Amino acid sequence: MSYSFSIKAASKDEAKAGVDAEMAKVVQGQSVHSADAESAVVAASTFIDLLADLKDGEEIRVSVHGSLGWNGVNPEVFSHANIGITSGIHPIS
Repeated sequence: MSYSFSIKAASKDEAKAGVDAEMAKVVQGQSVHSADAESAVVAASTFIDLLADLKDGEEIRVSVHGSLGWNGVNPEVFSHANIGITSGIHPIS
C-alpha cells in the first residue's frame, strides 16, 4: 500500500505538526502504515530540521511518500518498504 502527501507551514514546528497530522490520516485510512508511520514522521522531522531559519516571505514545503509491500496474504510480513521526503524553503504562495 502506498501514500503521499504535501504540507506547507510557516515554521519548522508547524511543518513537523503538519507531517504528523497527515501521517495520522494515512494510518487511519490504511492501518498497515502503523508499522512505518513513526519512522516516516521522524525522518521528515530530521529533514525539516536541516533547513535554514525562515526569512520574511518564506514558507516550508514538505512532501512525503511511501509504500509497504508484502507477498501472500499476511500484510504484517513485509517484502519491501519505501519512503521519500522532500523539504524546502520557498517564497510564500
